[in-house]
Amino acid sequence: MKNFVIFSVSNQVMAIPAENVERIMNHTNVIKIPGTQAYLEGAFNYNNEIIPVINLKKLLMLGTDDLSSDRSQIIVIQSNESKVAILVDDVNDIQSTSENSISLKINNKHILGLIDLNNEIVNVINPEIVTLAKVG
Repeated sequence: MKNFVIFSVSNQVMAIPAENVERIMNHTNVIKIPGTQAYLEGAFNYNNEIIPVINLKKLLMLGTDDLSSDRSQIIVIQSNESKVAILVDDVNDIQSTSENSISLKINNKHILGLIDLNNEIVNVINPEIVTLAKVG
């Protein structure tokens, strides 16, 4: 079985492999970084380490309304010795599927593919999204 953290962005249900999720937390103070990509929301102090925050709504071009409200949540992702946080509307659940659960592979740097969770098709976010958050 493979576990996925299920969350929503702009009324779209998405998932990320749970093995890459280090922590789920409420929105915190994110410091803006001038001159960076629009999807880079900023950075925050996480366990004495400054990590970048990616706004998934802006990265995936899913709308223009602001995600950084007090209701939004942050998912800290660990991948290949790097950490990044993604800003999402809401974290819904953790669900299990079969090991070979990605039904349709997508050739996209942001999306691994699609899975069927309880008769709902869900985009699976690529945990290597951390490579997008290089500030320098």
